[in-house]
Amino acid sequence: MPRTRPAERYRARIAVVGGDRDPGLHRTAGLLESEPSFDVLTDQVAGRDRLGLLDRAQPDVVLVGRFPGRPDLTALMAREVMDAAGRPSRLIALAAGPPDAELRAVLRAGAIGFLRADARRSTVLEVILRAAEGAVPSSPAATSTLATAFAAPPRQPGSGARLSSLTRRERDVLRLVAKGLSNGEIAAALVVTTSTVKTHMNAILGKLGLRDRVQATVFAYESGLVRPGGP
Repeated sequence: MPRTRPAERYRARIAVVGGDRDPGLHRTAGLLESEPSFDVLTDQVAGRDRLGLLDRAQPDVVLVGRFPGRPDLTALMAREVMDAAGRPSRLIALAAGPPDAELRAVLRAGAIGFLRADARRSTVLEVILRAAEGAVPSSPAATSTLATAFAAPPRQPGSGARLSSLTRRERDVLRLVAKGLSNGEIAAALVVTTSTVKTHMNAILGKLGLRDRVQATVFAYESGLVRPGGP
């Protein structure tokens, strides 16, 4: 029996927060508000009032906009929103254009995915719906954008030591995850079972102290395990 999506069972709560001067955020909020399956909370209140609203509302998904030119503020807001919302695995970043410092900052802060500000309506709804279901909205295109975002990342302190904690097979799995392969595709490439891939993935996340595949992909690029355009 097919699994019923949350939007078919209840009005998924979507919080939209970010810089008031981010036009892409307003456009995306408008698309979400036009969808009857979503209950959209668009907060125009700055500071602790915004965090209090998120604490009370407990949204299913938080879409975080940008403070253009201020990646430090964008990352700070993302971290605060994660704590206030109580559901850090469902944070989605909004990217205004080509991958930039804002996108990298929010991904490092814990976002599980991102949306382009000019994304089609169907893409916006699909990404938000998958996040509301608890899934990580990933795709080869998204992985390609991640690779571009981290094309020349500064090597993070201690990443080499953390990488050395992985076995050779775990590094193989992480490399393929960062390339955008699904568990089934990784299993076929390594000639193992899907359950074995899942076991390796759980070990990778545990050893590296990461939450999900997006953070694992970011780590793979920042540690130098994977390089854009590499094999």
